[in-house]
Parts: sequence; C-alpha cells; structure tokens
Amino acid sequence: MAGLDRVLEQLRKFPRIRYERNGSTITIPAADPNGFPVSFSVDEALYSVTLGGWHDEFIDERQALDHFAMGLFDNVRLKSLARGNTEYRWTIERKQGDKWVRVEECGLLFFPFWKRKRVIYRRNRFISSRG
Repeated sequence: MAGLDRVLEQLRKFPRIRYERNGSTITIPAADPNGFPVSFSVDEALYSVTLGGWHDEFIDERQALDHFAMGLFDNVRLKSLARGNTEYRWTIERKQGDKWVRVEECGLLFFPFWKRKRVIYRRNRFISSRG
C-alpha cells in the first residue's frame, strides 16, 4: 500500500483536487467535460494506472506514480480515436515547446472500423507545468 500512501501524500499538497478512494484504488474524476479521469490501483506488487481510456500495469512503483502524476498536469493531453461512439485508441501526449509528442499508446483490437473516424483531445489542468 506504499504507493497509495505516496499518492495521498502528494494529493494533500493540492487540496482543490477532489479524489475518491475505494479500497486499493484512488480515482480523480475529470474536473470538466474536456478532461479525463485518472486512477491509481495497487494489487499486491502490481500497480495499475488509468488516464481516461489509456491504461497500463507496472511492476515498478516509481514508473506507476510518474504516469499517474502525468495525467494531472496541463502539459499532458489524451488523444482518443473513435469510430462512431466507440473509442478504440488512446495516446498520451506531452507538450514540448510548441509541439505535442507521443509518450504512450494503447488500444482495442476490435472496434467498428466501418464507422466514421473521429479524433478527441482531452486535457486536465489540475497542476500547472509552469510551477
């Protein structure tokens, strides 16, 4: 549970960030319709991080904590690809200079490929990257 304790310790520094704790999971809901939820879970020695539809599992606690924190900063966004109403690919992008650079990506194998493609950008602004 050390990872959860570290998340809670850091969240205390930002009292305006609402979060929910359910057992071994901490979830921060999107602050507005243009954002995305962020969650951190611990299951024995495995850490799970979710940023909107993007998700990954980590053995290394530091890596998991870094990815969780990424979802709270204003210089990170989530790019989602959708076909019809089904989102099927999520890419974490970080702003470097005036460009958005791909960090990580995950997706579904099966989706309605015959429907019209849409690109959706979501961004949280809980913490400013400018300090």
